[in-house]
Amino acid sequence: MALSSITTTALPVKPQAVAVLAPSIKLKIDGQESSELQAGLIDCVIEHRRSMPSTCVATFSNWGTTATGVGYLHFGRQLLDFGKGFTVSIDHGALFHGRIAALAGDFPENAPPCIRVTSEDALAALWERNAFRSFADATDADVIQRIAADHGLRAQIDMSGPKRSVIAQAGESDLAFLQACLGAADAYCWIDATGRLRAARNPGGREAAIVLEAGGNLRDLRIQADARGQSTRVQARGWNVADKAATSATAEGKSVAGEVGAGGTIGTAIRATAFGVVERFEGSPALVSAADTQTAAAVSFADRARTFARGIASLGEVREALPGRRVELRGAGGLFNGVYRIETVTHRFDTTGGWRSSFTIERPWLGAAG
Repeated sequence: MALSSITTTALPVKPQAVAVLAPSIKLKIDGQESSELQAGLIDCVIEHRRSMPSTCVATFSNWGTTATGVGYLHFGRQLLDFGKGFTVSIDHGALFHGRIAALAGDFPENAPPCIRVTSEDALAALWERNAFRSFADATDADVIQRIAADHGLRAQIDMSGPKRSVIAQAGESDLAFLQACLGAADAYCWIDATGRLRAARNPGGREAAIVLEAGGNLRDLRIQADARGQSTRVQARGWNVADKAATSATAEGKSVAGEVGAGGTIGTAIRATAFGVVERFEGSPALVSAADTQTAAAVSFADRARTFARGIASLGEVREALPGRRVELRGAGGLFNGVYRIETVTHRFDTTGGWRSSFTIERPWLGAAG
């Protein structure tokens, strides 16, 4: 759309969306509330992914009355600008807090111009730097603390693991290296509401903080149990440089046995019964001890096993939750009721549907029929 070819009267000010927005929703720029942005909000998508940067993409009306007449509202960068803090809150809790990383102009046909703002949380900075370095006589938790400090982040690490003689970063980004350390300990991370880097082991118990009920608070639910890709056994292999000897270890269903609900059947067992056993091999020269190799086998088995039953649960309301946490599903029948782990959380807003949330969930087992 060529702006020079149409008159300003063809670009009316977009009606304010205040009536659609719940009063508890607040938008802040560098910690200051902005009623101007809230009134012009057209749509917003916030996404949290396990051990990945959280993102927020928000679109605002960008045409209206300015101090000098009718024109663009936000291209002057006084309010929306690179590096500024961007916060979306609901009911005294932040759904997202990060910094503006990208600005885009949208010029739709037969509609007023918009500005689209992309923000990322503090984990995104870890993509930007890579390194070649090593850590001697350190645990994975020690390394995560060091990475956080390098990026000016406070950290709270709730995970344990053995001390290793050498942990090496071989050119990958700090985020990829962090994810590798977390994976070695079967753990995950996130940035909390205070800006701290938090890391914790994946939950293995059956506790659940959020109840999702088909026919109740869920507006839509889709779940699939898929035996493809499941391994009945994982064997990990490595090399102990000091002893000049190979290391080997195996992992089977007991790696996730604590996550299976009463009367449930693990997906790998269903795979073995229906299609026969299948063994997967993992190898890495970094597995220098028997303990490292056993942990690698168990983590690899668990990662695959947990993808057996996967679903998308959509709610007609905004629910605060983070990936890695647990939800309990009810009303979905014997096969699918029970506890799942959240993989992603997405909050959406538009001027017709208001705010709502959706979770992707997964678990390694199927319940009893009925």
